[in-house]
Amino acid sequence: PLFNSTGQPAISLPLHWSPDGLPIGMQFAGSGQPIEEVDTEVDTGAENTRQKLRILVADDNAVNQTLVDRLLTKQGHTPVLVRDGAEAVAALDSQSFDLVLMDVQMPNMDGFEATAAIRKAEVATGIHVPIIAMTANAMKGDRERCLEAGMDSYVSKPLHAQGLYEVVEGAVDASKESVVSLSPPPDGIE
Repeated sequence: PLFNSTGQPAISLPLHWSPDGLPIGMQFAGSGQPIEEVDTEVDTGAENTRQKLRILVADDNAVNQTLVDRLLTKQGHTPVLVRDGAEAVAALDSQSFDLVLMDVQMPNMDGFEATAAIRKAEVATGIHVPIIAMTANAMKGDRERCLEAGMDSYVSKPLHAQGLYEVVEGAVDASKESVVSLSPPPDGIE
Protein backbone atom coordinates (compact mmCIF):
# COMPACT_ATOMS: atom_id res chain seq x y z
CA PRO A 1 0.00 0.00 0.00
CA LEU A 2 1.07 3.55 -0.68
CA PHE A 3 -0.43 4.92 2.55
CA ASN A 4 -0.67 3.58 6.09
CA SER A 5 -3.85 3.48 8.19
CA THR A 6 -3.44 7.12 9.26
CA GLY A 7 -3.16 8.35 5.68
CA GLN A 8 0.59 8.99 5.91
CA PRO A 9 2.89 7.81 3.10
CA ALA A 10 3.96 4.23 3.77
CA ILE A 11 7.64 4.64 2.99
CA SER A 12 10.25 2.92 5.13
CA LEU A 13 13.09 5.20 6.15
CA PRO A 14 16.08 4.43 8.37
CA LEU A 15 15.91 6.06 11.80
CA HIS A 16 19.71 6.14 11.98
CA TRP A 17 22.73 4.22 10.70
CA SER A 18 25.05 1.89 12.61
CA PRO A 19 28.85 2.29 12.48
CA ASP A 20 28.80 -0.56 9.92
CA GLY A 21 26.56 1.56 7.67
CA LEU A 22 23.45 -0.57 8.22
CA PRO A 23 20.08 1.01 8.98
CA ILE A 24 19.00 0.69 12.62
CA GLY A 25 15.27 0.90 13.08
CA MET A 26 12.79 1.72 10.35
CA GLN A 27 9.72 3.91 10.45
CA PHE A 28 6.84 4.90 8.25
CA ALA A 29 7.57 8.37 6.94
CA GLY A 30 5.48 10.93 8.77
CA SER A 31 4.26 8.56 11.48
CA GLY A 32 7.28 8.65 13.77
CA GLN A 33 6.46 5.05 14.76
CA PRO A 34 9.22 2.45 14.43
CA ILE A 35 8.16 -0.67 12.59
CA GLU A 36 11.31 -2.75 12.82
CA GLU A 37 14.66 -2.94 14.49
CA VAL A 38 17.38 -4.35 12.26
CA ASP A 39 19.69 -6.75 14.06
CA THR A 40 23.19 -6.05 12.80
CA GLU A 41 24.90 -8.35 15.31
CA VAL A 42 25.04 -11.74 13.65
CA ASP A 43 27.17 -14.74 14.52
CA THR A 44 29.75 -14.88 11.75
CA GLY A 45 31.82 -17.71 13.18
CA ALA A 46 31.45 -19.76 9.98
CA GLU A 47 32.31 -16.79 7.78
CA ASN A 48 35.57 -18.26 6.50
CA THR A 49 33.96 -21.59 5.56
CA ARG A 50 30.84 -20.09 3.96
CA GLN A 51 30.61 -20.20 0.17
CA LYS A 52 30.85 -16.74 -1.41
CA LEU A 53 27.92 -16.29 -3.79
CA ARG A 54 27.04 -14.03 -6.68
CA ILE A 55 23.46 -12.98 -5.87
CA LEU A 56 20.99 -11.11 -8.08
CA VAL A 57 18.76 -8.83 -5.99
CA ALA A 58 15.55 -7.64 -7.70
CA ASP A 59 13.80 -4.95 -5.64
CA ASP A 60 12.35 -1.59 -6.65
CA ASN A 61 12.82 -0.01 -3.20
CA ALA A 62 16.16 1.80 -2.79
CA VAL A 63 16.18 1.38 1.01
CA ASN A 64 15.60 -2.38 0.70
CA GLN A 65 18.30 -2.60 -1.97
CA THR A 66 20.79 -0.79 0.27
CA LEU A 67 19.97 -3.00 3.24
CA VAL A 68 20.21 -6.27 1.28
CA ASP A 69 23.38 -5.10 -0.49
CA ARG A 70 25.11 -4.31 2.80
CA LEU A 71 23.96 -7.47 4.56
CA LEU A 72 25.09 -9.71 1.70
CA THR A 73 28.38 -7.85 1.22
CA LYS A 74 29.07 -8.17 4.96
CA GLN A 75 28.83 -11.95 4.49
CA GLY A 76 31.32 -11.88 1.60
CA HIS A 77 28.76 -12.30 -1.18
CA THR A 78 28.64 -10.23 -4.37
CA PRO A 79 25.16 -8.71 -4.84
CA VAL A 80 24.04 -7.31 -8.19
CA LEU A 81 21.05 -4.97 -7.90
CA VAL A 82 18.20 -4.52 -10.40
CA ARG A 83 14.93 -2.58 -10.03
CA ASP A 84 12.30 -4.90 -11.49
CA GLY A 85 11.55 -8.33 -12.86
CA ALA A 86 12.33 -7.43 -16.46
CA GLU A 87 15.82 -6.29 -15.44
CA ALA A 88 16.24 -9.52 -13.45
CA VAL A 89 15.34 -11.66 -16.48
CA ALA A 90 17.73 -9.64 -18.66
CA ALA A 91 20.54 -9.96 -16.10
CA LEU A 92 20.08 -13.75 -15.92
CA ASP A 93 20.16 -13.94 -19.73
CA SER A 94 23.57 -12.27 -19.84
CA GLN A 95 25.24 -13.25 -16.55
CA SER A 96 25.39 -16.20 -14.18
CA PHE A 97 24.24 -16.07 -10.57
CA ASP A 98 24.21 -18.54 -7.72
CA LEU A 99 20.93 -17.23 -6.32
CA VAL A 100 18.18 -14.66 -6.91
CA LEU A 101 16.44 -12.61 -4.21
CA MET A 102 13.18 -11.54 -5.87
CA ASP A 103 10.77 -8.94 -4.54
CA VAL A 104 7.25 -10.04 -5.34
CA GLN A 105 5.68 -6.62 -5.99
CA MET A 106 7.61 -4.54 -8.54
CA PRO A 107 6.64 -2.31 -11.47
CA ASN A 108 6.93 -3.38 -15.13
CA MET A 109 7.28 -7.10 -14.34
CA ASP A 110 6.54 -8.43 -10.86
CA GLY A 111 8.40 -11.24 -9.14
CA PHE A 112 5.89 -13.90 -10.16
CA GLU A 113 6.10 -12.99 -13.87
CA ALA A 114 9.89 -12.81 -13.70
CA THR A 115 10.10 -16.19 -11.99
CA ALA A 116 7.88 -17.74 -14.68
CA ALA A 117 10.15 -16.31 -17.41
CA ILE A 118 13.28 -17.52 -15.62
CA ARG A 119 11.88 -21.02 -15.10
CA LYS A 120 10.84 -21.18 -18.77
CA ALA A 121 14.40 -20.28 -19.86
CA GLU A 122 15.81 -22.93 -17.52
CA VAL A 123 14.09 -25.64 -19.52
CA ALA A 124 16.40 -24.82 -22.44
CA THR A 125 19.58 -24.36 -20.39
CA GLY A 126 19.05 -27.14 -17.85
CA ILE A 127 20.48 -24.86 -15.15
CA HIS A 128 18.31 -24.20 -12.09
CA VAL A 129 18.98 -20.99 -10.16
CA PRO A 130 17.37 -20.84 -6.70
CA ILE A 131 14.92 -17.94 -6.35
CA ILE A 132 13.99 -16.62 -2.92
CA ALA A 133 10.84 -14.51 -2.76
CA MET A 134 11.06 -11.32 -0.68
CA THR A 135 7.71 -9.89 0.26
CA ALA A 136 5.97 -7.76 2.84
CA ASN A 137 2.96 -10.06 2.41
CA ALA A 138 3.27 -12.40 5.36
CA MET A 139 -0.28 -13.66 5.32
CA LYS A 140 -1.32 -17.30 5.35
CA GLY A 141 -0.99 -18.76 1.87
CA ASP A 142 1.61 -16.24 0.60
CA ARG A 143 4.50 -18.67 1.12
CA GLU A 144 2.61 -21.42 -0.71
CA ARG A 145 1.77 -19.05 -3.58
CA CYS A 146 5.46 -18.20 -3.98
CA LEU A 147 6.48 -21.87 -3.97
CA GLU A 148 3.73 -22.77 -6.46
CA ALA A 149 4.99 -19.97 -8.74
CA GLY A 150 8.38 -21.71 -8.95
CA MET A 151 10.27 -19.88 -6.22
CA ASP A 152 12.44 -22.08 -4.02
CA SER A 153 12.04 -20.27 -0.74
CA TYR A 154 10.49 -17.25 0.91
CA VAL A 155 11.57 -14.50 3.30
CA SER A 156 9.26 -11.83 4.67
CA LYS A 157 9.98 -8.14 4.98
CA PRO A 158 11.09 -6.35 6.95
CA LEU A 159 14.21 -8.45 6.65
CA HIS A 160 16.17 -9.66 9.65
CA ALA A 161 19.86 -10.25 9.01
CA GLN A 162 20.02 -13.74 10.53
CA GLY A 163 16.80 -14.83 8.79
CA LEU A 164 18.13 -13.63 5.42
CA TYR A 165 21.44 -15.43 5.94
CA GLU A 166 19.69 -18.66 6.91
CA VAL A 167 17.32 -18.68 3.92
CA VAL A 168 20.20 -17.91 1.51
CA GLU A 169 22.29 -20.77 2.90
CA GLY A 170 19.26 -23.08 2.96
CA ALA A 171 18.40 -22.39 -0.68
CA VAL A 172 21.97 -23.00 -1.80
CA ASP A 173 22.20 -26.22 0.24
CA ALA A 174 18.88 -27.44 -1.21
CA SER A 175 20.09 -26.61 -4.72
CA LYS A 176 23.27 -28.65 -4.18
CA GLU A 177 21.22 -31.60 -2.91
CA SER A 178 18.98 -31.52 -5.98
CA VAL A 179 22.03 -31.49 -8.27
CA VAL A 180 23.49 -34.46 -6.41
CA SER A 181 20.21 -36.37 -6.64
CA LEU A 182 20.00 -35.74 -10.40
CA SER A 183 23.55 -36.99 -11.05
CA PRO A 184 23.79 -40.39 -12.73
CA PRO A 185 24.65 -43.26 -10.40
CA PRO A 186 28.25 -44.57 -10.39
CA ASP A 187 29.05 -47.41 -12.77
CA GLY A 188 27.54 -50.73 -11.74
CA ILE A 189 24.79 -49.14 -9.59
CA GLU A 190 21.26 -48.85 -10.89
